[in-house]
Amino acid sequence: YAHHAPHQLSGGQKQRVAIAGILAMGPECIIFDESTAMLDPRGREEIMETIRHLNRVEQKTIVLITHYMEEAALADRVVVIHDGTIRLDGKPEEVFRHQNE
Repeated sequence: YAHHAPHQLSGGQKQRVAIAGILAMGPECIIFDESTAMLDPRGREEIMETIRHLNRVEQKTIVLITHYMEEAALADRVVVIHDGTIRLDGKPEEVFRHQNE
């Protein structure tokens, strides 16, 4: 992406550049706050694949903040917060089983 002006990059490309900048700092934990919002389905999948790689291969701790349940379902642990209060906390299958409570 070095040969493109920032305004010429797609949303997914901009996200990957941002991720590369964070990785250059060598963090052990990375917080992704709505990192796939406003991306098309392909861009969302590409970013999620990058996040999975960082967690599984690079052994980075990932905190993923999302409104997309299919993304939350990929996590080891899901915490549902409503009005600043933790409502549910557990493995995805446990949380989704009780999501209507």
